[in-house]
Amino acid sequence: MTYQILVQSKQNNLFAASVLGIPDCVAQGKTEEEALLNAKERLRLQLAEGKVYTVEIENGQPKFEENPWLKVIGSGENDPHWEQFQEHITTYRHELDAEEATEILETKAAQ
Repeated sequence: MTYQILVQSKQNNLFAASVLGIPDCVAQGKTEEEALLNAKERLRLQLAEGKVYTVEIENGQPKFEENPWLKVIGSGENDPHWEQFQEHITTYRHELDAEEATEILETKAAQ
């Protein structure tokens, strides 16, 4: 396999060599060559401790399932009974809310 190693001059007359794409795979040396050799050895040791896998990622875009409600949005807009249907839903919701409130009050009273 081929890897790229970035060698940089640091303070105290040292060089740092970082293996690109491999976190925490960094070595130092008194010369560029020594830093490079040390980085190669560190990479070899790191690879010996684990396995390298090749995986494919599809175009990087997450796949979303289509929302089934999107198919019916606006389907009732030309329905002559749409307003009556909406009023029925509102009334039914108020009835459910009232029943729930009654149940809560009865439960608290029983405690």
